[in-house]
Amino acid sequence: MMKVVEGDITQLVIQFQDELGNVVEGNTQVPVVLMELPKRLRQGYVFNIEAGKQALTNIKPLRLFSNIEVNPRPDEKNEGAIVVEIILKEFEHKSVDVSTVWNIVHGLVEELPH
Repeated sequence: MMKVVEGDITQLVIQFQDELGNVVEGNTQVPVVLMELPKRLRQGYVFNIEAGKQALTNIKPLRLFSNIEVNPRPDEKNEGAIVVEIILKEFEHKSVDVSTVWNIVHGLVEELPH
């Protein structure tokens, strides 16, 4: 049985987690995520499951996260209201060091004996 959560959104929380589920500071700027959220998933709107699905659809193409969750939960401070949590797990960032060496020699000529 699925519980339907309905009510006015009073808070939007964006949280980054590591692979163990611990809350961490993300490498991704929060405004990057906010730009991808539908307007109706913001504070002051009535929570709509379709807006939650649209958020997943919009964030996924960024390819920054290995897991994305949109979790509505009752607001403990405001009866009948909803807090929407966006939980993101970032891909591990790997770096590559690249170095190049250039060697140009002009006028190198080998002379063969006659």
